[in-house]
Amino acid sequence: MWCASRFVEFESAFDTDPDDARVGGSNDLGVDLILHNAQADRLLICQCKFRSFRTKQPDEDIDSFFSLHDRLAEPGWVHEHGSQRVIDLLPDADQFRTNPEAFTYRFITTGQLSNRMQQRAGRRNGEGQPTFELWGLEQLKAFYVEAESLSQPIAQKVRIELPRDQIISIDEPFEGLLAVLKTNALWNLWQQHKQRLYAYNIRGYLGGKGLNRQIRETLTNEPEHFFYFNNGISAVCTDFQIKDDVLEARSLQIINGAQTLNAIRLAPQNPQGRVLFRLTKTQAVKTESGINEKIIRFNNAQNVVKDSDFRSNDPIQLWLEKKFKEKRWRWPGLDPRIRYVRRRQVGAPRGQGRALKLEEMAKVRYAWLNEPTAIIDAPRTLFADAEAGGRYEQAFGVNGEIQKIWPDEVLEGCLLGLLFYYDICDALDRARVNDPDNFGWIKGHRWHFLSLAGIFARDEGLSARKILRKQESHRFEEFLSRAWPLITSAEQTRAETDANSLRNWRASQQEWHSLCRAFRSARQSDRALEIALGNNGER
Repeated sequence: MWCASRFVEFESAFDTDPDDARVGGSNDLGVDLILHNAQADRLLICQCKFRSFRTKQPDEDIDSFFSLHDRLAEPGWVHEHGSQRVIDLLPDADQFRTNPEAFTYRFITTGQLSNRMQQRAGRRNGEGQPTFELWGLEQLKAFYVEAESLSQPIAQKVRIELPRDQIISIDEPFEGLLAVLKTNALWNLWQQHKQRLYAYNIRGYLGGKGLNRQIRETLTNEPEHFFYFNNGISAVCTDFQIKDDVLEARSLQIINGAQTLNAIRLAPQNPQGRVLFRLTKTQAVKTESGINEKIIRFNNAQNVVKDSDFRSNDPIQLWLEKKFKEKRWRWPGLDPRIRYVRRRQVGAPRGQGRALKLEEMAKVRYAWLNEPTAIIDAPRTLFADAEAGGRYEQAFGVNGEIQKIWPDEVLEGCLLGLLFYYDICDALDRARVNDPDNFGWIKGHRWHFLSLAGIFARDEGLSARKILRKQESHRFEEFLSRAWPLITSAEQTRAETDANSLRNWRASQQEWHSLCRAFRSARQSDRALEIALGNNGER
């Protein structure tokens, strides 16, 4: 689970929820984690092995890992040998055959990897082929150091070697420069400052090692062409000066080119590599508004920055962060304390309660007030305006409009949704742990449970204050007793008929409306529940 959580945070091109990424159970075919990048239609498939730190990972394990893609691409193999959970999470075999480049395989072990196996992995990775990565203890340590640097303070001063006679200065309306840098100079910059170079006040590094292979290959095999094939790197700073062909910049933050810099630091150093570098001096490196926000947004128009990153500085997000920090404000029903995290980060302080991230809050409130399918089918719309076809106003607004603060009753309603959400997650986790073969799928249905809970709370006119103060705690068990058999029965029917994949069922508006009708009917009586289940109580 640590790997799933860290990969989602650190390589946030993958938008799979960590709980949904974990396969678990028996017959997993050597697949422990599956992370999906819906926008680029790419998958990261991980196999994790725990061994003593000084123990060598057997070569036969690596050999089996290298053949995983071929097995998954074989028609019928997954259905014949895999569990229902792995069948539901993996795409059809023809996708493995027709688009192998979309798949990255990562073998993760706490043991030792031989140099021979690392070299074999490198030889396998070529154009038109899947990517294979071997992560031993050394790679895990490096990953941890980089992740931790995200939460460290911004570097106050950086130094970069500049090539003489390849600099253009700009004075108005903002002071800046253009330069053609040696990639080795940027390699040295990374070694000194790592993740602190990225615009940390809206997000950390947003790339993924599997997604910049072509950039690395160009730098490795055609370094003299790298300048022509790459868009370069853009940065902002609060001040800079040039002394003896060395740029000294204060509070430098890279706002475009994270993939490029990541490829440079992973590729071998090469004196022939060149890259375009643009620096703009502004009054501050904050991104709440003004020129920095515009520079970052327009420089990252493709996919480097998520919409949720820019929402992190909205007035309502700042207010929520402040509200959750108030020590005098604490509902007994929401222990431990909730810490609202409006900015993405890898490192998180301990001992400050349960972390509630902006992305999770958007999903919780949208599901509680509306429906669950958009969270599965179009999660990015939760951070886009209604004018752009988004649902941000539904996730964080009041009566369809974004406010700077919420009235007390709106906040209390949101807290009630959070309380139900946490109770639902606890119940589903218990079922999955106690019976992973039969309930490995169930955590992924939490948004359907939560949307039904929102219907239940509104229909029953539940008092947020009474439930949050544990004066009517039995109401959750009352809800669960109706929702549980309906959803588990629907999943059993889906699996038996094979009419829908697990993801398609979760994203289906038709299935959701059918479940809603059954839920409203089942709440009337035990007999109505039996009828809704369609089995006269025999199941």
